[in-house]
Formats: sequence, C-alpha cells, structure tokens
Amino acid sequence: MKMNFRSTQVLSVGMMVVSLALAGCKGSATTSMIQGVNVSLSSDLQTVNVAVVFASSVQSTLSASYSVGSYGDVFVQPYSATQPFEAGFQINTNIINDQKYATLTPTSVLPNGVTTGIGYPVVQVTSPTLNTNFADFVAYVDVKEGNWLGMAAIFSFATNQYFPADLSLTQVFERDSAGNPEVFASVYGPTDNSDGTLSRNGGIALFANVKELIAAKKLTPGKTASFKAELIPSVSGKNAKALAGKYDEMERLQDVFVGLLNKY
Repeated sequence: MKMNFRSTQVLSVGMMVVSLALAGCKGSATTSMIQGVNVSLSSDLQTVNVAVVFASSVQSTLSASYSVGSYGDVFVQPYSATQPFEAGFQINTNIINDQKYATLTPTSVLPNGVTTGIGYPVVQVTSPTLNTNFADFVAYVDVKEGNWLGMAAIFSFATNQYFPADLSLTQVFERDSAGNPEVFASVYGPTDNSDGTLSRNGGIALFANVKELIAAKKLTPGKTASFKAELIPSVSGKNAKALAGKYDEMERLQDVFVGLLNKY
C-alpha cells in the first residue's frame, strides 16, 4: 500500500467536505459544483471505477492515490483541460475473494465513528501510515456479501474549526427498486475528545453496491454510467442537528473552501 502526492497542497481538497453536501441542497446557487458520480465497468467485468465528478469550475491540481494491494487504487485526480476533478476508487472486484482481507476485522462505521449507511459490517483496509499525512485513504471491501466497494479520505484540515464534529451528511445518487441506496457519498465531520479537543479529522466517503448495479443492468461493460444527486442530503450522528436544514450555513462553509480550492 502506498501514498503518492504530486502536490502538497492537500488543503485544496477541503472543498469536498462541503460541496458534496451542497450538491442537492434546494435553493443553493452552488449545486453545479458537483456533476454527479460516474461508475464504469471494464469490458471483462473485472474492474469497477467509481468517482465523484466535479464541475469544470473546480480546478484543483491535487493528485493523490493509495494502492489497495494489487487490486487497484483509491484516488484524487486533478483537473485538466480534458479531465474534471475527481475523487473515488478503481478496484478489481476479485478483491472480495481474497482471504487476506477476509481475516480483517469488519466495521460498520466511518473513520469518525458514524455509521457508514451500508447496513452491515465491511472490511476496512487502511494504510500502515494512517494519520501521518495531510490526507489519508481507507478502502472498504464487502467480503461478507460481495456487494459493496468503497473508500474514505481523511483530511488533516477537516477539523472542528471548519466542520461540526460527530456527524455525517449523506448524498444518494442511485437507489435500487426497493428504494435502498446503491451509490452514495458521505461527508463526515471530525471526532472530538470529551474536552473538546480534536481526536480524528473528518473527510469524505464514497460507496457503490457494484453487485446490484450489475445485476440490475445499470452498468454496461466498457461504458460509463452517470448518476445525479438527489435533492436533499440526510444527516446522521450525535451532532446531526448542527447542520440539518441549515443550507445558508452550508453555503457559508463552502465559500471558505472555494477560496482555498481555487488557489491551487
């Protein structure tokens, strides 16, 4: 597992901590910051690429990746004239059959302790150097049911100075026929100690029920499927009331991050 940084200006990724939550907020003038989530399946049905895609107005030069064994990468990809700014993962689905990962302790929560929203535990694959960089990545593998793949990024700047602690805002991009989320992203806040000091930074998470997307024929091998955000994000966690319905505050937070983002 490795971390590669072409830019040390990881602060620019802070935009993701708010812009995802705003992607579906009614009345927000900033909804165009997020185009949606793209999901593509390789022609041999072996590799899936899932990415949150930002609008062309987001021009971060940040590039970072975390290799999940030999199966693929969790990544942040910089903006270019031909490529939008993205964050996501590209993983070979055979990872769910690797017994090395099956022996890891599964988890039902994001790095800040708020539930992932999947409904049952999945394996969390972390870097040995977790919490030593400006940004760290975590990969999630559903070794139990073989349904879900996901990622989370932990950002050193995502402190309670910018984002309320102990909560998660979740944006659904696609649901199955029963109304259950199939593709969703969560922006999660930091975790505080009992004395109010910072315990764990916040970040962003992205999950896709790849097995169900394929079974429902929503993915065509060799092509990309695009999913748009639902109107309103849901809020969970101990401090969920801190942002629930407060779209003006969300927009104020976004303005702070936009200023940082557009410097890099």
